[in-house]
Amino acid sequence: MNISLTELLAFRNPRCRCLGGLSTEKRITSVVPHVGDLVELNNTIRMSARNQLPDLRGALVVMLGGGREPLTSWRLDATIAQLAAVGASAIVGNFPNGDVPAATIALAERLSFAVLHTEQPWQLSVAARDLLTDSQGPSLTLVRTVITQASRHLDDLDRYIKSVSARIGHELWLVDASGSSSGDEVLDLTQWPRLREALHPVHKVVLEAGRRTLIAVPVRVGQGAQRWLIVDSENLSAAESRALEFGLEAAAIAVAHRLTLRRLHEERGSQQRAFLLGEVLRSGAEIVPTVRAQALDAGWQLEGFHTAIRVLPAEEIDALALRMRVQDVFSRAGLDVAVVEQASGWVAWRTETRPPEHAMAHATRAAIRRVQLELAAQVTVAVGLGGTYPGVGGLATSIREAGEAARLAANRPQFGFFLSFDSINSAQILLARTEDSLFTASASDLLQPLLNENPHLLETLSAFLDQESSVGETAAVLGIHRNTVADRLRRARTLLRMDLDDPDARLAVHLACRALTRAVPSRDH
Repeated sequence: MNISLTELLAFRNPRCRCLGGLSTEKRITSVVPHVGDLVELNNTIRMSARNQLPDLRGALVVMLGGGREPLTSWRLDATIAQLAAVGASAIVGNFPNGDVPAATIALAERLSFAVLHTEQPWQLSVAARDLLTDSQGPSLTLVRTVITQASRHLDDLDRYIKSVSARIGHELWLVDASGSSSGDEVLDLTQWPRLREALHPVHKVVLEAGRRTLIAVPVRVGQGAQRWLIVDSENLSAAESRALEFGLEAAAIAVAHRLTLRRLHEERGSQQRAFLLGEVLRSGAEIVPTVRAQALDAGWQLEGFHTAIRVLPAEEIDALALRMRVQDVFSRAGLDVAVVEQASGWVAWRTETRPPEHAMAHATRAAIRRVQLELAAQVTVAVGLGGTYPGVGGLATSIREAGEAARLAANRPQFGFFLSFDSINSAQILLARTEDSLFTASASDLLQPLLNENPHLLETLSAFLDQESSVGETAAVLGIHRNTVADRLRRARTLLRMDLDDPDARLAVHLACRALTRAVPSRDH
């Protein structure tokens, strides 16, 4: 087996660089480590020229040191000329200041004989041998590195990622399902437009584009991967790519362990926040000192004027995992808020020392819309804004109002899925409560006889109640004859066995119809 000089230069751990004489046609077929100075090396070259061992054709000669003369002595030019004459490919050493005289570089260029510099000649010798023999040496070295760093930085995931990156010679990224990377640096995904679709929850993924290679290994926590360790690099040799895959799989285990511990800690914190908020809201104005102290420790202001915001996701999400993201989005919008996870989504509130003026309230609404738009890149949410009220009792009122507004906003796309409580009336709130799953189930039980007989009965009864019990208006709305309306209403009354002239029964049936007609598609009459 042989490797090119380009493959050797692409190896990152240890690194080496070419000072001169690089030829893309030259191949390395063997590694000849040399302990001693240039005088002793020249004797070795003369032995090779007389067809005695070692064979230096295609050799990478590695100067390991130990001689009395520096590598940049006048003998270096003679050594280069002799090595080129016997067919060697390159010489590498730890040259003083990482450089050689200009005349030496000119000679190397003329002979197409590579002169390489490395600060770790012994490690490079081992790495080059592993590349030539296609052994598991690089893989085992990387595994040892990631395990060692894991034991040193078990309590700090970001430091662990940076430490492993520095030691393997490649930038390492921890990326979530949205493609966002952790840490201060941002992974440029423009080269990989289909990366999100390619990421697999179980298997590693290797993508190639020109000279670039991307390796993504899933970090499996729980039932599937939500994050991936990624290396995006250039000019990787096949052996180095395999080594990185092996090393990243070992690193993924360490990262998964750390993420599991972090998740357990965050879940405890989430439970404590939710419990504390419940205690605060139940206490009202007579809040007990211990609860007050815990709230202050959590950074919550209890005195002042509170304005609550309810963020309601359109689909099932991991509210705990996204909490810091939500907190950061609010901060970037200029809103200093407390955020607490709920069974679905989050509740947030801000506290001011005095009631906000109209201009400030308008600015708050605009900032909340920016929050909603930024979150939309990751999860679609409906947002409700409560009123502003003083004290702990006021906080409870504002949170309740924000929840009502958010539930109503979830079915109001014409308002951009955003509503403030002061813009809705009590009738809208009552109707919004009919969207609750428990109410819908009860409505279905009540009106099931109509659905079993003919869905047109439900449609006609609902329109009849909406049109204030006018048969003529109902017929006009549905586009059918008034006799058909009358027949359907008689049948509906018979099936329901309810007196629709009774106000309570009439209201219950009307609300149930509103709840179900949203779920039952319209049909031809």
